[in-house]
Amino acid sequence: MKNSPRDTDWQDANSAILSLKQHYAIELLLIGKSDAEVAALIGVDSAIVGQWQSQAAFIVAINALRAAAWSDSVTRLKSLMSRALDVVEEAVVRGDETVAISFLQALGWQRDHH
Repeated sequence: MKNSPRDTDWQDANSAILSLKQHYAIELLLIGKSDAEVAALIGVDSAIVGQWQSQAAFIVAINALRAAAWSDSVTRLKSLMSRALDVVEEAVVRGDETVAISFLQALGWQRDHH
């Protein structure tokens, strides 16, 4: 789902409110860095990073980037599904049921349910 021009304009305006350090902090938080690690990397006190996370503009920006990353991941996963099924099918045709069983187990199937 694409953003409407109105949403994009609002995100652009919101993004302009944040400092470069805040943008960098968002990127670091999204890759799993702790508040303390982010603070050390950008040169601020960790309490500042905590304060930023309670500000509306920061919350909107991090949520927008998190949603975009999730959307990209889902799109990528969907694009790989056809190939993954081809690989499983090829393994089954070859008689290598371990690949098929591993695939099904990854999807939550349990062997005792056949």
